Amino acid sequence: MFAKRATFAILAFGLSLTIGCGSKEPVPVAVTGTVQMNGRPLESGTITFTAPDGKPPAQATIANGSYSLQSLPGERRVEIRQYVDVKNKKGPGGEPLTVDVIPVKYNNNSTLKATVTEAGPNQFDFKLEGK
Repeated sequence: MFAKRATFAILAFGLSLTIGCGSKEPVPVAVTGTVQMNGRPLESGTITFTAPDGKPPAQATIANGSYSLQSLPGERRVEIRQYVDVKNKKGPGGEPLTVDVIPVKYNNNSTLKATVTEAGPNQFDFKLEGK
């Protein structure tokens, strides 16, 4: 009987050590900011914070020049897009045809960066220029 209790106590002690010693997983934190295009708030669009390690990106809608999202901490590549309908054009299925009017230097070829931290503040404002 004593051997069973001793074995149980040793196993319980070992388990308690492993439960509290694991690596802490990062949790998403609040990120907010503004986006301007040629000095004016971007009326609508999307903003994406992409991690270099392939983890899922964080994305939000831009409305009246502002956005708010949850992102994991770390260095992030930022992409900004705004799609508008092309007048008198339809896609192959008859759906409205859209085009991204934000210059590619702010999305496909973006060099915009943001370092999101656990402690914050995570306020990132972007001032874009282009036609």
